[in-house]
Amino acid sequence: MITSPLRYLWLLPVTMVPQACMGLLPGASEFGPDTAVGFIPAPHILLYYAIFFGFGVLYFDCDDQQGKLGRWWPITLLVTFVVVLPLALDFATGLVGWREQLAPASLHRLLNVLLQVLYTWGATFGLIGAFRALLKRENKTIRYLSDSSYWLYVAHLPLVLLAQMAVRNWQIPAAAKFGLVCVVVTVILLLSYEYLVRYTLVGTMLNGRKTRPAKLLEEVAPTGHVE
Repeated sequence: MITSPLRYLWLLPVTMVPQACMGLLPGASEFGPDTAVGFIPAPHILLYYAIFFGFGVLYFDCDDQQGKLGRWWPITLLVTFVVVLPLALDFATGLVGWREQLAPASLHRLLNVLLQVLYTWGATFGLIGAFRALLKRENKTIRYLSDSSYWLYVAHLPLVLLAQMAVRNWQIPAAAKFGLVCVVVTVILLLSYEYLVRYTLVGTMLNGRKTRPAKLLEEVAPTGHVE
């Protein structure tokens, strides 16, 4: 029920519970999960992310050496991004008008929730399979970005808010502001990860213990292996 396609039978309804509460808060987006801007997240947001983290724990315990999860990633990604995502966006916003032709108004909210959840899990499993298939060999750059990603996820929000406030009155296109904020915040967070987080207790909690290159050389015995 973890690596089998039957996982959708329980993952979808479980995830639909918190997803059904999304978009109800003032200023919330019609598509995607709500954003918690305080130190204490709303219960439905906490439950939503807990489901994904919980599934990750269960999957890790499966020791899926054969790569069953995401094995059909080309089909999964194709259906997810070409079919499910456009439908999910339209059932959330009604911009295209498909939802009026496909279902009565009484079912729009239910199908909106279902399609958003299906898109999220489909993209997750499809990308897991894609990365497993396309990145079979160790890549130091990808490994570093993977290790730092959790820190970027945890710490990005206040920096993004500050950056948005800094550029909001600039007379440049919105796309340029978006790109600038993303680049500047990412660079700052990567530098903070390297010099303030990676080799500290926080880094150990996020990704396990890392040894500085200089210290690692000192620990290498004359035989050429690390003691």
